[in-house]
Amino acid sequence: MSEPVQHVPGSAYVANPATDSFDLDVRTCFQMSDSGFESGTLAAYGKRLELFDSNNDTNHEFRGIDGQLYASDEKLIERALERGGIECHLAYLVFNDLVRKGILPKGDYFVRVSW
Repeated sequence: MSEPVQHVPGSAYVANPATDSFDLDVRTCFQMSDSGFESGTLAAYGKRLELFDSNNDTNHEFRGIDGQLYASDEKLIERALERGGIECHLAYLVFNDLVRKGILPKGDYFVRVSW
């Protein structure tokens, strides 16, 4: 079994064998709203990107964002900028581009859609 979950600021961890049996990991992730995504892309690219094909009250998870992109990925980002949005399942490309440019840190990202 792994080490017990360490105390996370803002949480109350109490040693409990049942809780420890879940073998939980503590990790840092970045969370934003869809409007935060849009305003951030406006600041970074000079154009607001909307998340297409996303339902209301949805969380989208993008794990392992490390700044790695292929040339074909860059073309998808350019096309998204021309259209003013990107399909939500492809938003990881935007996060990787922003990490590569030094605007965002590497990590896991969550976008909460609510309209």
